[in-house]
Amino acid sequence: MMRKYWPVLVVMVAAAALCLSCSTKKKVVTGTQYECKECGKVYRDDTREMEVDRRLAEELGVEVVEGYCPKCGDEPMTLDQSQHYKCPVCGADGGTEVKKVTLERKLSDTVPAEIEVAKACPTGKCAKVGRLREKYNWDWQVCAAIAEQGIDLGFNQDMVREAWGPPKRVEKVGSAEKWYYDAETITFGASGKVVKID
Repeated sequence: MMRKYWPVLVVMVAAAALCLSCSTKKKVVTGTQYECKECGKVYRDDTREMEVDRRLAEELGVEVVEGYCPKCGDEPMTLDQSQHYKCPVCGADGGTEVKKVTLERKLSDTVPAEIEVAKACPTGKCAKVGRLREKYNWDWQVCAAIAEQGIDLGFNQDMVREAWGPPKRVEKVGSAEKWYYDAETITFGASGKVVKID
């Protein structure tokens, strides 16, 4: 009786094996393609065909990255960039200036079309703050305090000199240094920064 069903069993086992193999594996193309933003051509292809598990195949695919091909990337671009000036001291609007910026095409996406520029007003206290900033590159708030003849703990000797001028007398006390003015005494620590104001 077994011989009667033997061919049917062989066919069923073969069909099951074939179905099992086709259901677990699938060919997919995966990797990265680089397309040029300018001309649209694929200038680099890092893709390959793989045979993977069918469940994994649904997660794989080709990632397309936009950039510039060597030909289009080498061409220089001229962009209009507007620079908006604002005084960091008094907040006055200094107007907007449009500048031409020439650079490599591949850098053009990273350059902002408009930038805010901190620039002190050209007259009065603001101008002094601007000169201090230009000369020493100190923080704007420090420059503004010095322009008002203000000093604070942590200021260095150049800052004190710019705010109050040269001292009347200088005295060394160990690793510290004292600067004497008409009514105040400034003590600098070993680091050269103000540690005490009397």
